[in-house]
Amino acid sequence: MKSRDAGKLFLTMASILLAILAIACGYVSYRAQFAFVHQIKKEWLASTFEALGLDAGSVIFAFLGLAQAREGKPARLDRILNVACVGLSLFMNISSSGEQSFSAVAVFAIPAALYAAASDRLVSVVRERVIEAHSASQAPEKVTTLHEMSQAERVRTAVRDMGGVEMVTTPAVTKWLTNHGTAASISSINNTLSLMRKN
Repeated sequence: MKSRDAGKLFLTMASILLAILAIACGYVSYRAQFAFVHQIKKEWLASTFEALGLDAGSVIFAFLGLAQAREGKPARLDRILNVACVGLSLFMNISSSGEQSFSAVAVFAIPAALYAAASDRLVSVVRERVIEAHSASQAPEKVTTLHEMSQAERVRTAVRDMGGVEMVTTPAVTKWLTNHGTAASISSINNTLSLMRKN
């Protein structure tokens, strides 16, 4: 398997695992936020929608960021909004704990922080791969070396570089130079043209 194909496979696997992680962390976050909001509003439906809002928003912005990354764009705004939604969700998760101990805060904060890091990193990797593929497709034009030229082409190149007269590149002269390539070498042509230019 080629390294590029392997990279695509691993990127696909990472995307699938991120989707699973988003569902798992979203459920944990929803339960915490629903309990927190319902305690204040005392309304089941409203509490459900509000508890889903921030996590759903973060997923939407993550998808928008991936769409921009697929075009090679930085997607800064979408990534910022994704992290912002996760940050607010994390704040509500911590607020719902009702405790001030470090362990309690960590339990409610880690799921949202993990999703934020994984989703933003995926967007970054996708963009990097798109830019790399685009750069690889812009292959430099093939430069023809002197050894790859035919005898006639080398003669014309030498004449052009030396500023020779136009008649040297006419078909008749080119044919003669090609047929007598061993006698009329490139070096002798250059010497002759140098003398012509001096005179």
